[in-house]
Formats: sequence, C-alpha cells, structure tokens
Amino acid sequence: MRDTGTNDTRRRRLAGALVRHAARVMPREEQRWADAMQNEMAYVADDGEACRWAIGCVRAAHAARLRALYLLDVAVVRYGSALLAAFLAFDALFATALTLAYRLGAFGAADRLGGMTAGDDYRRLVPLMEGIPVWAHVIAVVGGACYLAAVGCLLQRRRGAQIALVLGVVINLVGNALVRPIIAAIGIAAVPDPSYFAVLLPVALPALLALAAGSGSRTQGA
Repeated sequence: MRDTGTNDTRRRRLAGALVRHAARVMPREEQRWADAMQNEMAYVADDGEACRWAIGCVRAAHAARLRALYLLDVAVVRYGSALLAAFLAFDALFATALTLAYRLGAFGAADRLGGMTAGDDYRRLVPLMEGIPVWAHVIAVVGGACYLAAVGCLLQRRRGAQIALVLGVVINLVGNALVRPIIAAIGIAAVPDPSYFAVLLPVALPALLALAAGSGSRTQGA
C-alpha cells in the first residue's frame, strides 16, 4: 500500500527546492518577486498545487533572467541574428523568386538561381513551378516578410523580432504542410533527400533567434 503522507512530503520538498532555485535564478533587481514566491509557498496547502506553483515560479524566473541578459545589446548577437534572419527570408522567398524569373522569361536569372538548387539546373523544377498554385507563393511571401520584419527589429534592438520570427515559422510550416500533397502528386522534390539538419534548421534556428530577441535591449522597449 502506498504511503501517501511520504509522497506528499517528497512533493512538498521538491516544490520548496524548485522555488529556492527560482529565487536564485531571478535577477537581483527583481529579488522582491523571488521573496514573494518563497513566502507564497507557505499559503499553498495542497502539495500537488505547491509543485505546480513551484514549476510556474521556475518558468517565470528563467524568463526574467533571459530578459535581463539584454543579448540584443551585444553586437555579435544582434548582427549575427539579423544575418541569420535574412537567410531565413531568402530561403522562404527562394522558390517564389525562381518561379517569377521563369514565368517572366528572365532565364538568365532563373539559371543563376537554379545553380543554387540540388542538381544546379532549374529546368528539372519546371513541373513544380508550373504546378504550385499562386496561393502557396502568397503564403511563402508572407512568411518571408515576417523574417524581413525580424531583421529590422533585430537591428533596432526590439523584442518585436521574437513575434516576427515565430510568425514566420508558423506561416511557413502551415504553407509547407498545405503544399506537400501537391508536390507529392507532381512527383518531383526540390531537395530529393533532405538531411535532418535541413529539416530542423527552419524551426530550430528561428527558435534560437527568438530566444535572443526575447532578452531585448536596455535602450529599446518591446
């Protein structure tokens, strides 16, 4: 038979340890909140509720610590993040740019862009360019615009870059999911055998940039 009292005591000790950890992580200028969190624990009677409260305290403390880093004030982080966000914008807009060049008869530009694709020849992608509907390109352009907005926000040290990056990821993931059956029906893949790195990069990279943007700057508001 399970000893409920022992388990509750363990949960209470765990909750106390988590709250103490949160208090240590909390920035010095927000120490009053750390004291309030520890004092509040005494008024939480249920041990399960105490654990949930403690986990919330840990999340809040780490978020406060991240904001206090002010990573956008570090030039390497700011300009590096802007450069990476620009790459994400280029990646999101690439297929639309190639399709426009092909449809407008700018075959020189199409050939140069095609040189950046697997196989170095845009002509193998002609069925894709003719089969992908306009709405898919509109979604891609909106996602790319979000990344470009993130570039501007990063250079201006604004936390708004975080929202722009998350929107860019969500919009591109939705667009890719909607267009995937069409690409499968056409039977031609732009990247025949993508690596795990290529698959994770469009999500993992913006997530890292969003974390950096979330720290903000001493000189700019959100």
